[in-house]
Amino acid sequence: MITLAVYTIVKPVKEFVHVGSLLAGCYTLHVPRLFACYAVPPFLTAIIMFSMTAFKCGSTLMTLGPKRTPIITLFMRDGVFWFLAVLLLSTLEIVLWASARPTLAQIPVVPLTALVAIIAARVILNIKQVTSNNLIWDVEATID
Repeated sequence: MITLAVYTIVKPVKEFVHVGSLLAGCYTLHVPRLFACYAVPPFLTAIIMFSMTAFKCGSTLMTLGPKRTPIITLFMRDGVFWFLAVLLLSTLEIVLWASARPTLAQIPVVPLTALVAIIAARVILNIKQVTSNNLIWDVEATID
């Protein structure tokens, strides 16, 4: 938001049109492309979340080892796949917003949404598989 405020102060919009009595106020003729680049904040959030996850999972894996922490290994592996998919599609979306025609701007929205949903479903299924494989049945249980 600070970047948008600085941008509008440095390069103000000068061309306005008055629509008429139906809509009060003046409206700009040319909206800067910076106002429409909505993919940047989720992309920055994804970078921050992935780096925090990678740091925590990496430190846990280094401390305990991958054999004792199958859930952490799963989060690290699936987190890398998720981040690479988000990185690829978000970069494509940002480049399209910055340089392509406005009609092409909505192309990567559906694949990005679908891919994130598919990866999230795979993570849930993988967690279910890991937890079901780690159940140990003790047939010689006694009450002490």
